[in-house]
Amino acid sequence: TEFKNILSPEEYHKLLTHFKLDQQTANEQNNLYFDTASGQLKEAHAALRLRLTPSYAHLTFKQKFNSAQSKEVTDSLPLPLGQTIWQTGQLEIGPHVQEALVELGIEPADIQILGRFHTKRLSGEWQENTLVLDACHFPNFNDFELEMESPDSLEEAEKAFHRFLSTYHIPRRPSKQKVARMLLSDALYSFKTQSLKKGGRE
Repeated sequence: TEFKNILSPEEYHKLLTHFKLDQQTANEQNNLYFDTASGQLKEAHAALRLRLTPSYAHLTFKQKFNSAQSKEVTDSLPLPLGQTIWQTGQLEIGPHVQEALVELGIEPADIQILGRFHTKRLSGEWQENTLVLDACHFPNFNDFELEMESPDSLEEAEKAFHRFLSTYHIPRRPSKQKVARMLLSDALYSFKTQSLKKGGRE
């Protein structure tokens, strides 16, 4: 069971300090999403993503049929090929992903870039729950996201999540999937920077 919450920059850095997480050790991921010009993948509740890290390149097709059933296939690509796709946008598709696209009646040649983003991910532990802190760099803005993964039942996990937010004085700010945020022109929430002037008038 997992819950997600958008963090302010200040909240994000306070959590890094409290849990002794070092940004230099973050796992870095580049994510490149694809679709056809007419949005055939989105229409089929599917997504096609290249995930590129310093150590691997994976091309993944996901399709959701309903809340309980989904399909996911991944082709591992040679790292240099993944880097070339990231730089040029020229997609080379592996056999498993190609089969999934053909089943939907989608020609691989019709696939084009939908968008891209970069994530720096750090993980920690809190009361037997896994905390994931993501610094996300989207085309139009950056944001910070907290994800809590819990081994407990949905009800107990939700209680633990709200207890965590309360303990660290973090307001509840529901998030959206990263691929949805990637397409936004503005961040889900805006955070005012502290003004240097206090109570003065112009």
